[in-house]
Amino acid sequence: TIDNLREALIATGLSVALLIAGIANNVGGSMQSYVMPAFPIWILYMTTIVYSTVFFLVAFYYENPFSKANRTLKRQKYYLLLGLNTAMSGVFFQFSAAWVDGLLTQILANFTILQVPILECVFMPERRKNYRDPRQIASLAIVFIGIGIGIYPAISHLITAHGSSSGEEQSDRWYWILLFIASTSFNALQLFGQDVAYSDKNCFVTKDQPKSIENPSRYPIQSTPDVTTSPEATGIQGPVCLAWFNMYSIPVYFLLIPLQSVKYINGTNSSTTVEHSYINEGNAFKCFFGDPTAYDVQVGNCQSEATLWPLIYLAGYINMVLILAYMIRHYGVLLPTLVTAAVQLGATVVFTIPAIVTKAHADAFSWFPVGGCVVIIAGIVIQHVKFSSFRRRSEENAGLIQSAA
Repeated sequence: TIDNLREALIATGLSVALLIAGIANNVGGSMQSYVMPAFPIWILYMTTIVYSTVFFLVAFYYENPFSKANRTLKRQKYYLLLGLNTAMSGVFFQFSAAWVDGLLTQILANFTILQVPILECVFMPERRKNYRDPRQIASLAIVFIGIGIGIYPAISHLITAHGSSSGEEQSDRWYWILLFIASTSFNALQLFGQDVAYSDKNCFVTKDQPKSIENPSRYPIQSTPDVTTSPEATGIQGPVCLAWFNMYSIPVYFLLIPLQSVKYINGTNSSTTVEHSYINEGNAFKCFFGDPTAYDVQVGNCQSEATLWPLIYLAGYINMVLILAYMIRHYGVLLPTLVTAAVQLGATVVFTIPAIVTKAHADAFSWFPVGGCVVIIAGIVIQHVKFSSFRRRSEENAGLIQSAA
């Protein structure tokens, strides 16, 4: 709970930044799949290599990511586990996103938000009491109502159109939809895993990083004096964790390159050779750098803006996950997860702007997602802002001023 003005302003700024970065990530992630549909694995490993490098550079500001503490078997095993979750989420998303309607992807992405509270209740018993709090229950109900309002036109459109209006490219087949939903489950596990890494006071603090105020973090905010969520409760810094587990996901992507030879998985009705899968990786570089093969242009494997959208995705992802890590560390996993509900609706609004996503992927504008965002924000405020503390502190300050006078 945020109970002072300074924290409220910081949390608001972080939430707005997360909203903007998240929209860039979501729209960029879908659009890069549309403009480079034949290169899903290339998109995964190239973008991951770039942002893992960025995370390691950021991590050095806080601590040495290659320190003895970070090289312990216990931490490395945990980083590897998070990396595998990240890899599976990325693979399932990337293989499916090119074949699922843009609006539908924003609807399905909300499955992550549904799963995080379940994971908290099942695996963190000390937080179950939070879900018996009437205010938290009301907050979640309001957020889910906001999601329902926001995605109503998309659901209505999909039911009316019986699938995508974009032709063969976005076929909305059941297996692509199931793969996309699976990607949200792995993403929820990864977010929950970060929360455990940043808040567990027993598992990840090394002997040279005691659980006390004597080992202060560079992070300035402490959302609660509870030792289980204070920055001093753990030796793991957000950027360090991000750098390691994203790096561990890269080998998985390389191992899965041959899968692009399998029909349906490669987005076509025909299989190719494994050799062609590796040749395809070279063609992906040509596509990104503006020199695609004539065949890829002809069949739509490399479309215009194949350079732009991966860059937009990278910028959005890097900023989004850094902000997410910061907020998870200081406010727990629920607040930033609920903010991402507004991100999905914001991305839905962007998918109604043909000038951004092109006419092939755009849908009619609706005020429902905007209204849904407002309702979601109201639900977040109800849960995370303690107005009584603001009022009490204002009264205390007024009393001090009066006494001084």
